[in-house]
Amino acid sequence: MKALLATVWGLGFAINPTQAEAYSVECHVNADGTYLVADKVHISIAEKKDCEFDVALARNIDGRGSIGVIVGPPADGLGINSQKSIYVKVKRGVEFDFAGNLPAGAEWLGQGRFRYLSQEGGARYLSHYFFKDRKIVPDKNASALLLDGDYCIDRGTLANVNDMPEGQSCKIKIRATFKTPICIQMKNEISKIVQLDRCGQLRK
Repeated sequence: MKALLATVWGLGFAINPTQAEAYSVECHVNADGTYLVADKVHISIAEKKDCEFDVALARNIDGRGSIGVIVGPPADGLGINSQKSIYVKVKRGVEFDFAGNLPAGAEWLGQGRFRYLSQEGGARYLSHYFFKDRKIVPDKNASALLLDGDYCIDRGTLANVNDMPEGQSCKIKIRATFKTPICIQMKNEISKIVQLDRCGQLRK
């Protein structure tokens, strides 16, 4: 058994210290696998074989008063595709339900919303996630700040020219540089060029 006090510094979440003191999360390993005990409730973590992961516990994670348990990789185990899993117990609930996965670098904004800033090649991306019917779903609105490279924006779909299949044509090409970045807004999978100040969060 390994007792884990609910902390959040390695997971990018913010929580009031008095809240962290109010709850603790314990990790156990037995013949059936790994499970957590949070708020006197067992949570099976089938994909884990040990207790070598970070755990955080937060009140009102969904903006509706639910308790959330966040399971993520340790700081020294982060990779490009690392994810953290969210489990939620509603008010007066008797069990934690799996709500979904988030990129390990996602930040909790409060009121059931999360933000994820990422960089791929010469572009920075901003996406959001939120709770819907007790599940985490991606927001259909996102933005990208293109800083370097050639991109295709045909039919409203954004793609790096170098990543396009060989032989695929592109009617609308745009080039971004660090001196002349381009801001892209994506809504319902349709991309369009907008004013640069719309990418303020990505320019910091």
